[in-house]
Amino acid sequence: MALANYSDLQTAIANFINRDDLGTYIPDFIALAESRIATDLETNELHTTTTLAISSGSEALPANFKGLVRIKLNGTFPTLDYITPDSFHSRYASNFAGRPVSYTIEANTVYFAPTPDSSYTATYTYIAKPDLATDLTNRLMTINPNVYLFACLMEAADFIGDDDAYFKYEGKYGSAINSLNSQDQVKGALSIQLSDVP
Repeated sequence: MALANYSDLQTAIANFINRDDLGTYIPDFIALAESRIATDLETNELHTTTTLAISSGSEALPANFKGLVRIKLNGTFPTLDYITPDSFHSRYASNFAGRPVSYTIEANTVYFAPTPDSSYTATYTYIAKPDLATDLTNRLMTINPNVYLFACLMEAADFIGDDDAYFKYEGKYGSAINSLNSQDQVKGALSIQLSDVP
């Protein structure tokens, strides 16, 4: 059984739960599973990058935003510094203009300081909530479809009140998530020793 996209996943869920009366609920199981995955997964599998023109002191965050990794103004500028909302508003109480050097996040909005004195282009790297219903597939679905399947089967088992199935798939899902999170911790942490170099 192939598990490569949204349609494949719906078919697999229907096969595993072996019920012909839950078809209309399967998209809900997938949406609920994606919310769980976006909360539990601590790897770069859900990272995405986009560009945005910054010309005012604030910009709305993307609809699929789950968490920000970094904001970098394009060009030879450093990455913007994150400041907590309280520190941000006390530090930048006066509304002066200049090249932004800091940002904070409040109420689905990112705020910049100083207020941009012209239009800047920034690269956002953020954690995106997956959405197979729109995207049909993604990197996580391609590389680790088991994470999707187990999370969806947990939601299905919870819906039909099958505690045994729920705990079975919860264990499988937890193991898969823990394995992915553990693998990501060593990315970039390995060293390369050059021969004949002390």
